[in-house]
Formats: sequence, C-alpha cells, structure tokens
Amino acid sequence: MLLKHRFYWHDGGMRIILSITFLFLAGLTQAQANYSADVGTSFTDNANLESQNKHSDLVLSATAQATGRADENDFGLRLNYRDYAKENTNDNFSWRIYDHWKPEQNSWSYIGALIGRQYVNGSPGLTDTSFSNVGGELKAEQSTDVIDIGELTYGPGVRGRYYSGSASRSDHQAFGFIDFERQQSLKLQIGASSEVGYLQSSDTLYSQFDFELSGNIQYSIESDLSWYTEIFTGKNMFTNRTVDIVTIASTNRKGTRTNTSKEYELFTTFGFTSEIIKKFNSDLEGRLGFTTTNQNSKSGSQDYAVNEIYVNLTSRF
Repeated sequence: MLLKHRFYWHDGGMRIILSITFLFLAGLTQAQANYSADVGTSFTDNANLESQNKHSDLVLSATAQATGRADENDFGLRLNYRDYAKENTNDNFSWRIYDHWKPEQNSWSYIGALIGRQYVNGSPGLTDTSFSNVGGELKAEQSTDVIDIGELTYGPGVRGRYYSGSASRSDHQAFGFIDFERQQSLKLQIGASSEVGYLQSSDTLYSQFDFELSGNIQYSIESDLSWYTEIFTGKNMFTNRTVDIVTIASTNRKGTRTNTSKEYELFTTFGFTSEIIKKFNSDLEGRLGFTTTNQNSKSGSQDYAVNEIYVNLTSRF
C-alpha cells in the first residue's frame, strides 16, 4: 500500500529536500550518529475532520530518524509518511531537519529547523493548514533550575511557512514559549508547556493570535513499562474574520427584537492523549495509545471531533 502512489512535485521541492538530505547525511559521517525507525497503524473515526457524515479509516505510518552530535551541535533528520486506506487525499510525506547549537559558556542555546509537508494526491484543504507547505523555524531558549519546583525552559522564536497549490499564501509568526519539567519521584515525572504568538499571513483572512497550553505526566509502572498522558488546549483568534452574533434584546406581544453584533472568529481546541509504553530491550519499544481532539469555531464552519487508536513499534540502531 505504501508504494501505490506516484509523487508529483510542482515547484522543485523534491530536489531541494534531496539536496538538504544529502548534505545532512554527509555530515553524519563526521559525527556520532544514532538511527531509529518507527512503523505503526491507527484507526481514526473521522479521517476528514468533518462535523457530520464522518468517514473512518485505517492509517499506516512509517518514520525514519537520524540524529548526531558534533562539537557544540546536536542535529537531526526526521522523515514520515502516512498512508490512508480509503481517504487517499490525506496521504502525505513530511520532513524536518534541525540543528540545536549549544555554545560553551553561554546559558542560551539556539535551534534552527527546516520543515515541510507534501500531500501526494493533492492537498485536501480540510483545515486552514492541510495544504502542501514548506517552511522554517528559529528560536532561542534558556533553561533554569528552580529550587523545589523543577526546570523551566523559555525563549522567543519565529516561524515561516509557504503554502502551495490553491492556498498559495505565506504565514510568518512570532512567538514566545515556556516549558516546565519536574521529576516528582523516581517513578513520576510531570511537565507543562505553553506558547503564545501572533501570525501574519499574506492572505489576511488567516492572520491570528494563538495560544497553546498542555500538561503531561509519565509514570513508571515497572522498569520496562510506563504510562504517559497529556491534556492540551488552544485558541486561535482571527483578526480579519468576523462572525455575526444574534442576541435577543426583548420579547413582547409584538414579537421578538434582536441585536446583531460582530465578533472575531475564534477556534477553541481541547483534547488528550494516553498511551502505554513497553520497552522490550534497549533498542526496541512499543506504544499502544488513544487520542481525542475536539475543535469548536464561533462560526461553526470548522467544528469537528476525532478519536484515534494507534499502535507503534520503534527500533533504534
């Protein structure tokens, strides 16, 4: 099934990715390198993120990853392919190449990444971001140990993405983030993440303020068995999209009088993930999990709920 498609690249994206990948792999020969491969399958009850007439589907995924370290740099390459059994417009290939520079005698470190996603049968356009795209990210971070609390990591960053095809827009985002991690006990670790930013789009309908917040715990049941769960939420307020809100002003024998006001379009997302992680040995790990996501929009145009059960097997070598 993974080989049934032909890839069409309309803007030379494949040549760029292959060139960057070649340079990256050449660099690995000069560094201490590690490799991993992941295969998995999942079942989703809403492959097209619809509010009604949902379509379930079986999804196969394959991921290859290489990481390395040289001098003050940690770097990596991640390639992923997702194949839908029925809803083939969702089939996609994604990639990420990053470098994490940690200068000596400097409390700040710097991360740069090139990212992309290519839908192999044409972009489905199910959401604002489900179009083929390429982009990059730059951020700086600093970690601080807070006595009796845990480790805080924080910093600023910028992102950029170009969406091809019918979307044909570029998005530029500035953001700040804070991550928290605490080893509560030998068996229990807790964490949290938050991010707030503003995205400016060449298509002003997509310009927005956004906010994300998540919390997680990981508990070691046995030395080779652990449980992980995460709760997450987010909001996206669009600065150039408005929704007409109708409210009842008064009701009497003559009828009902209403007022109409305009409010900014707002997406609200909430969900959680829970999984069991089994280590078979130092190089082989399996995961069985469940994730659910709900999104509500003030206009009702992008409301959906999706549930997914998945199993993954990861090998390191």
